[in-house]
Amino acid sequence: MSSAGEIQPIRQWTFTAWQKAMLFGVGFYICAVASIYLSPRGGVFMTFWLPAGFYLAVLLLSEYRDWPWLAAGALLGNIIFDYELGTKPAVICLYFVANAGQAMTGAWMIRRFISKRPTLRTLNEFTWLVLLVGILAPIIWAIPNAEALKYFGLSHSFGQSFETLWGTNAVGILMLTPLILVWASRQEGSLAFFDSRNKIIEAAILFIGLNIGMWYLLFMENGAMSPNKSVVIPFLLWAGLRFGTLGASATNLYLALVFSFFTTQFHSGITPAQAATGIYVFVLQTVLVTGALISLIPAIVIAERDRSLAALQASESRFRTLIEQAPVAIGISRAGKTIYVNKKYLDAYGHQRMDDLAGKPIFEHWAPEFRPIIEERVRLREQGKPAPAEYEGVAQRKDGSKFPVHVTVAGVSLPDGPAWLAFITDITARQRAEQALRESEEKFSKAFRASPNGMSISEIETGRFVEINEGYCQIYGYQRDEMLDHTALELQVWEDPLARARFVKELRQEGMVRNFEARTRTRAGEVKLILLSAEPIEVAGKACIVSVLHDITDRKHAETEKEAAIAREHAARLEYTLQLIASQEAERTRIASELHDSLGQDLLLIKNRAQLALMGKDIDGELYEQIEAISGLATQSIAEARSISHDLHPYQLDHLGLTQALKAMIEKAEESSGVDFKRKFDGVDDLFSKEAALNLYRVVQESLNNILKHSRARNVRITLERDVHDVQLTIEDDGCGFNSKMTGKGMGLKNIAERSRILGGMLRVDSRPGRGTYIEIIIPISAEAE
Repeated sequence: MSSAGEIQPIRQWTFTAWQKAMLFGVGFYICAVASIYLSPRGGVFMTFWLPAGFYLAVLLLSEYRDWPWLAAGALLGNIIFDYELGTKPAVICLYFVANAGQAMTGAWMIRRFISKRPTLRTLNEFTWLVLLVGILAPIIWAIPNAEALKYFGLSHSFGQSFETLWGTNAVGILMLTPLILVWASRQEGSLAFFDSRNKIIEAAILFIGLNIGMWYLLFMENGAMSPNKSVVIPFLLWAGLRFGTLGASATNLYLALVFSFFTTQFHSGITPAQAATGIYVFVLQTVLVTGALISLIPAIVIAERDRSLAALQASESRFRTLIEQAPVAIGISRAGKTIYVNKKYLDAYGHQRMDDLAGKPIFEHWAPEFRPIIEERVRLREQGKPAPAEYEGVAQRKDGSKFPVHVTVAGVSLPDGPAWLAFITDITARQRAEQALRESEEKFSKAFRASPNGMSISEIETGRFVEINEGYCQIYGYQRDEMLDHTALELQVWEDPLARARFVKELRQEGMVRNFEARTRTRAGEVKLILLSAEPIEVAGKACIVSVLHDITDRKHAETEKEAAIAREHAARLEYTLQLIASQEAERTRIASELHDSLGQDLLLIKNRAQLALMGKDIDGELYEQIEAISGLATQSIAEARSISHDLHPYQLDHLGLTQALKAMIEKAEESSGVDFKRKFDGVDDLFSKEAALNLYRVVQESLNNILKHSRARNVRITLERDVHDVQLTIEDDGCGFNSKMTGKGMGLKNIAERSRILGGMLRVDSRPGRGTYIEIIIPISAEAE
């Protein structure tokens, strides 16, 4: 039987569920009405029940989920049809259950035991269709239906009811179901024979002949009761043999419709006595079933034969194409003589035509030293004795040149008898590659053993050493034999066993490892720092690693010493810078104090004495002006001394704190410059030590000096913000800017950078000519918080 789902239908419904139900109900009703005109007038039973065939075919073409909707549509069509006939409601329900049960049982059996999508493409499929849904399913449902009809008084004989119901449904299925299934599953171009003029003429002749035969039986003979009913058989065979299953099923249905209509409605060809007994109905059903089998069986058999022939021809074509286009030389021989070779064979041996080799002994294609061997093998094969099926040798071309080949021989069955198929491959390139590989392996072996670096080959999974060189042994203090067949983990070479796992993981992910740094131990327990480079290789069919080790222990120690020296130098420079800045700040404080306490006081005394002198009454005008000028100069000098003192040491920082001191500095700069300052300061006094606060103050002071002296800015924004982890100072102006990437920066920026470094902060300066300047310093709180 066909496997489930072997052939899919070409067309699928795209309607909604209720639309399917309505369309199916209309189709069911139309088939039921048509069945009335194909059955005896006034009778209870039909000649053949078309809805049975329609119901079954639609179920087979639908998914299981659609079956309830289709049943609902059938119920609607059943009710309308039987209501018009005056059928009792109980009997209507009986008919609905019988129709649905028979169709669903038959469809389920077909899908379960034959094919999920039957298309009547094989005789086996058609046979089981006849047995299961043409005989078994109608029998199953005819039994309770016949008993029910007798119970309702619609029939007086269970046997006659059973026989009629079974025949009615069986004929309906065989007449309509094949046509619907074949039509629904037809492939594109399946009606191409109507494109041929000769085929159209042939179909017309067949149609006319069939109608003449039916006219003869119905009006010149005894119709269904005529002994000459075989007159239509040639036309049924003609339809099946020439027009396939689609033509055969269409012809069967046409014959059934016409023959049944005239027989049942007009009693054409039958006597009144025969019409009264109703026996002609059973005969008519038998005629229709026989006609269906006569036309469909040959059509299916021929279709199967055509498909088989087409498949065979396709297979032969593929085989020939495969031989002709094969990338290796192929020769076919029998009894030691060549009967066919492909183009690759001709090219390999230097021949132009097949005629050059046909019928000639195959040993002539071999070098003289191999010919006796080939002759012996041919003899053994012809005698049915074992002979090598795969071997290598030296072949000889037409011009006498020789080349190495690999040969595989297999027996084949050809239409004219058994033969031997030989696949011949020129292995010149392979032998050269093998020779090159051997030379390469020899060079690698020499390089491996002579390398001053440590080299090893180990299995990637187990880590077992396959080979090591002398350099490897010198690094770790082992003898070669002591390490072979052991793993690095067993010898405790890796200080951290997980390091090897990481090394192998990187090798697998990247395909190679370069300069993997690891700590290892020698046999004496000394720690060795190594750089490990490796690539995967295959040795004796096992995945391995070839590794090269560089002992960097001494280099690492030297680097460590160098880094320590650099760190010490850096610390010394930092200490020197701190001391220098501290010294500068101390000197500034001293000078500021001198200016404020000494020079400032002296200037104040001068001013006061001048003021007293001005109060005298005996001072003339010229002297008064001189003394007044001295007082003004003293006042100005006092202000400048105080300003210089403040710049040298910001006393506000000591008395007001960092935040207020910065605000005062900016206010003074704004008053004296005319630059618009925008500022935002978070309280940060609790975060910095006295020295750190002074350094941050100097950074802002130096930045403001640069802006006022060089930038020509009109707007400046200064923010000092704090969060959980750091303090951020930003100073931004819209001045002329400068190229911050050029070297040789002024002392101002160098001082800012140095103090930022002392604060442990990160300085960023971004400036370009004409684009202003942006300075950002981020100071970790943990570095200076108290």
